[in-house]
Amino acid sequence: MKRKSFIHAFSGFFEGNRKKNSTPVRIKAREIDFQRAEIFLDDMYSLTGEDPDNLISVASLVQMLYEDFLLQIRSHYQTEEMIKRLLEKRSVHHRHLTVESEEDWIDMKWSALEIDMKRQLALRGEVFLQDLRLADSKFKMTLHELISILFWDFIIEVRKGNQRNLIKLLLSRMRDWD
Repeated sequence: MKRKSFIHAFSGFFEGNRKKNSTPVRIKAREIDFQRAEIFLDDMYSLTGEDPDNLISVASLVQMLYEDFLLQIRSHYQTEEMIKRLLEKRSVHHRHLTVESEEDWIDMKWSALEIDMKRQLALRGEVFLQDLRLADSKFKMTLHELISILFWDFIIEVRKGNQRNLIKLLLSRMRDWD
């Protein structure tokens, strides 16, 4: 019987780790907001004349929003300001999502979108949030919540009618990432 080499014996270990290069992240929003994002993406491709088969998904859009956020905090990161800003955003979004009556709650269809995010990107967010927790022990936020807030902010801008500016920004970002 042939004996396996040391490197060969661990190749299965490394293969298993390669499969763990993504982390599931769950974004919670109203179903209508996910639909609004799909319509936005369709409009983006209609305006640009791109082939509809090249459409990015809502999951890809969410990842792009998150990656853009990570780029922004690298250049404009001040701990106290960031904590305040994120807590304000969470508060505003919770107020918008608060319902007046049980009937309103029933009419709102909530949904969750689970995306597989690159592990390194998820880790950057987790480390960022942990740094904020270390700076202020009262601050608590999950990566899921942070990414949901980023998505909600985007949807609010879409609802305000800023689609053209958002399309230009996304196309610019997509060119930068190529």
